[in-house]
Amino acid sequence: RVCACERPIGPEDAVEFSRYLPPGGDPSDMQQRLGRAGEALAAAWLRDAVATRQLDDVLGGDDRWLVIWRNMGVERGEPWDILLKGARGELFVEVKTTSVDDARKPVEVSLNHLDFARAHPDAYFLLRVYAVQTADGAYAARSVALYGRVAEAIETKAIQLLLRM
Repeated sequence: RVCACERPIGPEDAVEFSRYLPPGGDPSDMQQRLGRAGEALAAAWLRDAVATRQLDDVLGGDDRWLVIWRNMGVERGEPWDILLKGARGELFVEVKTTSVDDARKPVEVSLNHLDFARAHPDAYFLLRVYAVQTADGAYAARSVALYGRVAEAIETKAIQLLLRM
């Protein structure tokens, strides 16, 4: 199964999202700010989902996971944003935030992401944060979707690649 789970955003996670995306600011860095807000929300959502055992079927029900937002202070340029550490090992989560609430909107991934997904087929996940722009120009997170077995999904064409030039 490619999409491991999809969930709406709760009020407490929405607060985390908006904390990293205050209104106003320079419009030229909006995409970067939206991405950071998405990562903050993803880390909070994963912590809650792990604590309440919502992801047992995806991550392994017999393990406790420590959720580490690796880019919290600064973008590190790695092909993943969040690390989950447990007795079973490490899981890597790349967060992709979109301001279009449409699952068909393409997700940009680099060759580095793709290579890492292939090197860690059972341990690499994409977590997509769906946000929409509200009437007052602010952004609000709506839902998240967690995708696993990314490399396999690409090979079997369950996920399509798009080349942009």
